[in-house]
Amino acid sequence: MYHGVSFLSTAFFQSPCFLCFSHPHPSNRFSSAFFYGILSFANIDLRGLVRINIREIARLCNVSVATVSRAINNPELVHAETRQRILRTMQETNYVSSRRSSSVGGAAASRMLLFLFDVEDYVFYKPAFSGFASVLQASGHTMLYAPISTEPLYRSAQLESLSRQRYAGIVWALRDYHEAEIAWFTRSHTPIVLARKYDRAPSVYPRCYSDFSEATFRLTSHLLSLGRRKIALLVEQVSFQFAASYCGGWRRAFFEQDLPFDERWILNTPNTVEGGYQQAWSLLQGPDAPDALCCASNEMAFGALRAARDLGVPVPEQIAIVGFTDSSVAMLSEPELTTIRQPIQQLGSIAAHMLLDLIDSPADADRQPQEVVLQPQLCIRKSCGAKLDGSGEQ
Repeated sequence: MYHGVSFLSTAFFQSPCFLCFSHPHPSNRFSSAFFYGILSFANIDLRGLVRINIREIARLCNVSVATVSRAINNPELVHAETRQRILRTMQETNYVSSRRSSSVGGAAASRMLLFLFDVEDYVFYKPAFSGFASVLQASGHTMLYAPISTEPLYRSAQLESLSRQRYAGIVWALRDYHEAEIAWFTRSHTPIVLARKYDRAPSVYPRCYSDFSEATFRLTSHLLSLGRRKIALLVEQVSFQFAASYCGGWRRAFFEQDLPFDERWILNTPNTVEGGYQQAWSLLQGPDAPDALCCASNEMAFGALRAARDLGVPVPEQIAIVGFTDSSVAMLSEPELTTIRQPIQQLGSIAAHMLLDLIDSPADADRQPQEVVLQPQLCIRKSCGAKLDGSGEQ
C-alpha cells in the first residue's frame, strides 16, 4: 500500500488464529471488532489463546524453521532479502525471540518506527500514512501502525506487549496521555514525538498536532455569525482529555462574541452514524430543540442529517448541521456538509521529519523541543445555511 509502512497484522491476516478474534469483546461496532480482531493480539498472551512461535513465522515467510532459526542466531548465513522478510514478519506479529539480544533483533529495531493511535481514529489518521511514507521512503525506515483499543483491558495488554519490543522511534497519537503508559516505552530511551495536544505531557517531547480547539471555534463562530444561538456540541467521551479541545473551542466562540451559552448543550455522543442519529432524533423532538448541531465527526453529522430527514426537519432552514474532518463524502451528502479540513497528511510528514531528526542526533543537548500547530480550514457548504458565493473555504 505505502512504501516503508506496515500494519501490525499484515501477516496475521494469513494466520489460522485470525478467526478466533473476530469479536474479542462485547462491542458490536464493526470498526472496533474488525481492528481488535486483526490488529491487536498477535503474541499477546490473552487468556492463553495466541502465541506466535517460530513455526508460525516460518509458515508465514514460506521458509523452513531452520532458516528462521539461522536468521535469528546466525544471520550472516541467510540471504539478505530472506532475512529482512523474516525480520519484518517477526516485528509485525510481535514475535519475541528467546534470544532478544541477537544481532538480528538489533538490526530490526534500528529501522522500525511505531505509530500508536486509537482504533476509532483510523479514518482520521489514514491521510497521515502517505505523509509518513513520503519521508520514510528515503530514510530506509519502516513505520509499524498499531491501532490501540479504547477498552482498558485490551489497551493495557496491547501497549504492554508492544513495549516489549525495541523501536528506533515512536509517534504517539493516542487520545489521552498517561505517564505510566508512555513510561513503558521510554525505559529504553526511545525517541518519541507527540501527534496530539496533551496539556499534561512534559515539554521535553517535540510535538506536531492539528488544533482541534481552533477547528471547533471556527465552526461554532461561523454558526453564530449566521444567527444560530442554540448550538449543541456533539462530542464523544466528554470527560476525556481529548474532548476538552472541542469543548474549549465551542465555549471560546461564545465568549468572544459576548454571548451566553448553556453547558447542557455539550452532549456525550458515540462517534458513529448511529450515535449521531439517536442524539439528533432525541434533540429535534424535544421541547427546546437546538437550531444548530456542531458534530465532532462527520459520522455523527451524517447520522444527524438522516434523523432530520426522517423527522421532516428541513436542513438548514430549521436546523444547521456541521461536521468535522473534511472528505469527499461530505460533498455527496444532502445537503452538502459544512465541515473542517484538517492537514493530516502534512502532520504525518512533519512528525516523521521530527522523529528522524531525533534519531539522527540523539545527543543534541542544545536542541529545544519543537511544537508545530497545524491550522484547520473551514469548508462552508449548504448544510449550515450560508449564502455561497465562492469556494466556501476559509
